[in-house]
Amino acid sequence: VVVGPHTFNFAEAAEQAIEAGAALRVGDAAEAVRVALEIATDPQRRSRMAESALAFAGAHRGASERILGRLLPLLDAAS
Repeated sequence: VVVGPHTFNFAEAAEQAIEAGAALRVGDAAEAVRVALEIATDPQRRSRMAESALAFAGAHRGASERILGRLLPLLDAAS
């Protein structure tokens, strides 16, 4: 994943993905194309990033169920 400088709608997720090695931040569209082509033509780098992306996604899987599990008891107590 290549992200630009403006990720305010998903800032925390973008930073975490970058820290995990699953994403890279670039400054503009031209740099995004250059970096994407570099990744596409480097099998080892692409593989490392893919593994990091799968691990990152796996670590965040099930968030909706965890939140719902915490909310349902509160809703039951309020009724």
